[in-house]
Amino acid sequence: MRFISFFWSKKLETLQRKPILWAITTKRLFSTRISLWIYRLWEIIIQNQNSDFISIFPTMWNIQSPEQMHDLGKDLAKNHKILLLHGDLGAGKTTLIKGFAEQIGINPQIVQSPTYAYVNIYEDKLLHIDMYRLNSLSEAVQKGILSQIAEFEYIVIERPKWISELDLGNYLELEIEKISASERLVRQKI
Repeated sequence: MRFISFFWSKKLETLQRKPILWAITTKRLFSTRISLWIYRLWEIIIQNQNSDFISIFPTMWNIQSPEQMHDLGKDLAKNHKILLLHGDLGAGKTTLIKGFAEQIGINPQIVQSPTYAYVNIYEDKLLHIDMYRLNSLSEAVQKGILSQIAEFEYIVIERPKWISELDLGNYLELEIEKISASERLVRQKI
């Protein structure tokens, strides 16, 4: 029986995830070829760690508390300037954004969901948009939301719509799923 198993391990010194790849097959020739192919793929991934190549592998976080969600927001702000967040009411989007805002020097106490206001701007640094109540792209244009996107370096959009028309450049798109009262699953969307 031929199969390939992928296992993950943590390297304690760097706390980075690195896969240990195992290829087990019934035929030695096939095993050697598949092992070399997997090894070469792993080399490519390591060499291109900071490029878009790595984005073909989605990332997931299992969040157990609001504090962890806040910390995730802080971590994301270190490497990303634009976040697109999907999730139901109460999923933790605003908590994540508070951490994001804190990392870029904004008081997290002032961060609120703009569900009814459509847009919140924090200290002229962060544009926070909620597209939930927008019915069309033309409505977003009429309200001046799209014109503001070009003016900000840091942008967070809750429940984004018309992503291809927004001209955002590089962004990280996440889905937040409520598992229980305190547990959330955050997945990168590809």
